[in-house]
Amino acid sequence: MYRRFNLSVESSKLSRSNISSITGALYTDGDGQNSIVPAWARGIDNTTTNSGSGEYDGGDRNVSLGGYGVDGDLLLTAGWGDGAAIRRLNNDGSMTKLWHDNYALYRDTTSTYHHIVSLAFHSGSSQMLLMTYNVNGYSMIDYSDLKTGGTTVTNTRPSSQYVFSNEVNIDRAGSSYYCGVVTAGDWIYISDNAATHYKKYPRRHWTNGTEELIDGTSASYIYSSGGNTAATVDRNGYRAYLAYDEINDRVFYNNYANSNFMMIVDASTANPKCVWCDLGDAGVGDDGFEQGLFVPDPTNYPNKICIGGSSRFVYCDVTNCFSGSAPQIISQIYVENNTYGVVAGAQVRSGTIKQDHTSAWTDKLPSYPTFNPVASDRGKFSMDGWMDWDNNRIVGALNYGSITEDTTTGGRGRSYRSSYSNPIFRMQSANGTYWWIKVGYSGDGHSFKVWPDSVGGGLIGNWSCEFGPYTMSNSENINFVNILKEDHFVPSNCTLNYYVSNNNGSTWESYSDSVHSFSSTGNQLKIKYTATGFPNKAPYKMSTVPDYIMYGSLYSGGLDANIPMKVVRNRIRGRKF
Repeated sequence: MYRRFNLSVESSKLSRSNISSITGALYTDGDGQNSIVPAWARGIDNTTTNSGSGEYDGGDRNVSLGGYGVDGDLLLTAGWGDGAAIRRLNNDGSMTKLWHDNYALYRDTTSTYHHIVSLAFHSGSSQMLLMTYNVNGYSMIDYSDLKTGGTTVTNTRPSSQYVFSNEVNIDRAGSSYYCGVVTAGDWIYISDNAATHYKKYPRRHWTNGTEELIDGTSASYIYSSGGNTAATVDRNGYRAYLAYDEINDRVFYNNYANSNFMMIVDASTANPKCVWCDLGDAGVGDDGFEQGLFVPDPTNYPNKICIGGSSRFVYCDVTNCFSGSAPQIISQIYVENNTYGVVAGAQVRSGTIKQDHTSAWTDKLPSYPTFNPVASDRGKFSMDGWMDWDNNRIVGALNYGSITEDTTTGGRGRSYRSSYSNPIFRMQSANGTYWWIKVGYSGDGHSFKVWPDSVGGGLIGNWSCEFGPYTMSNSENINFVNILKEDHFVPSNCTLNYYVSNNNGSTWESYSDSVHSFSSTGNQLKIKYTATGFPNKAPYKMSTVPDYIMYGSLYSGGLDANIPMKVVRNRIRGRKF
């Protein structure tokens, strides 16, 4: 015998407008998203320094991925429209501007320029290289006097506009907007904005000016050991983002077009070798539209890397590449497919500049070195994001225009916003104090934001979001509720729990994935999501659509728990779409 009953049912969205409280997270419904993501511990209000004027004005419009450097307590920056600058990080977290040149880049042999994307430096000789992608020329700047307490910076105009002229002439590097130069030991590695160095990889010595064009088709430059030989590069790539794995001494040419990617091993030595890693042969496209490199564990697993690819990021193992085969694809994260909860559009910048998390300067989280950050680019992920490789998703709000967020926890205030940025990085002042620094372009960019080490560079981790109250149209008691969840994801070792209340939060009952019958009496429904996580990962909802609830009242026999309840689902026959 089953109980028969009458019921009254209503439905509603769990939308941003229905949020009654949110802690440790933000809800976004802009740019096609309906997502709940964990907030960063850092915010505008818990900064130590928050300024773009005075000592902080000039060379602060940092638009380029990789367009900064740290040499001890000196911060070197390249700006898009305001030249370059060098500042000292003081022991109290403030900065002192030691040098700024609004037109620091020497264009050809007569003029100057101030829109700079590529910066590399050499600590041993205290030199900084500046280049850009859209005009010719370069500058080599000597800042050695600053390191000994002086005030002199020397920017001598080169005799030629070409930073490299052995077989090919290179006077433009990188692209819009990422860095095309990097330092490995005493060598500058360079990638031209155009396809001038066909299947070859230029490098120049910092101190003696020696130039070498590493040939990816020549046996003398191709990796060979123990009977294993890397493949010859078979496609010409250009306009590369350059990255360096300093632990394993590897330079990566992450080519924007035609070919991805070349790995130069033993990059700082006199005998560098080429290892061709053909993502096209691995079935994931040839291009490197998405920029960035991340090596989760360069010490124990140096061959497992995350790198930008063709409208996706790939997590791959390059071990097979040392013997001439394609990389093994472990997983992928797409950037232009709403199946994955977000349509970011090309391009996305992911990863870190440093792969060593133990040094005084790093953009990895020292306690969570496998945390893979995402920085803003072209107005996307304007509050930054991160890669969830457990669920193959980019986690973050695309923009800050339509959000409700926690502004209270840790005195954080609202989230940092920028159109372009680098990952937040950690460096030391002269007395050994650690500080976290953010540079960027537009929004909260065009400035320097400094946080104490106690705030850190990670997520809040634990968060909650509460919706309601919802009522019946006739103010009846609410006896049951069903939550229709869309695209909830829980990374490893995290939890996401759900609670419901029919008395406006006076009491809460745990909810599982089924219709929930209340033991309490009330006519005001609330829904609560509660997540537990860490600074490097936490649960989230990443979706294009909101969650829904169905709720209502049962009458007479339907409320008698001693009589089993049977719900008959009638199937509507007809054409299936």
